[in-house]
Amino acid sequence: MAEVLSAPAELTATTPGMIDAAAAVTARRMHLPTPEAALERLRVNDPTALSYFRYELARQVGELLLRYDRHVVALYEEQEVPDGEELAPPEISLHDPLRVYVLVEHATHALDQLLAALDDALTEALAARFGRPAARCLHAVVVEEAQAALIRPRARGYRPRPALILSRETASATSACSSGATKS
Repeated sequence: MAEVLSAPAELTATTPGMIDAAAAVTARRMHLPTPEAALERLRVNDPTALSYFRYELARQVGELLLRYDRHVVALYEEQEVPDGEELAPPEISLHDPLRVYVLVEHATHALDQLLAALDDALTEALAARFGRPAARCLHAVVVEEAQAALIRPRARGYRPRPALILSRETASATSACSSGATKS
């Protein structure tokens, strides 16, 4: 059963920790001495730091959604692709929204409210951490399993399938592995 969440209060308290954790993962992946060093790289829009940070932040969004809404099945991140074959993919910025697809058994108004509250809380936390407020931090499209074709690769033209960030199965397997590792 899903936990009860007092969205505005709990998310306002939770999201700064999500940003700190994403910065810590970024620092480890880039072999930086501290999470603060990763935050500095993010401030100057280092593409590698941004990639790691945005992926980890999306993964944490997925964990939160899976924990608080039993209808969520998986979270996918839209892949950035160039506008034309001969062009490079667009450069991302710290203040560009995370573009995700939330695969659900069936859409609910509660999930829409949770996503809006999470967007507000993440936007506020990023503005507090980096000084410049983003207009919107999370651009989430809710897709019911019956309409899952929306997250498949496009038949004409180059448009890859969104990348799976986290699913209920992988979250369960990861939880089982980590809880088994702590029991030894």
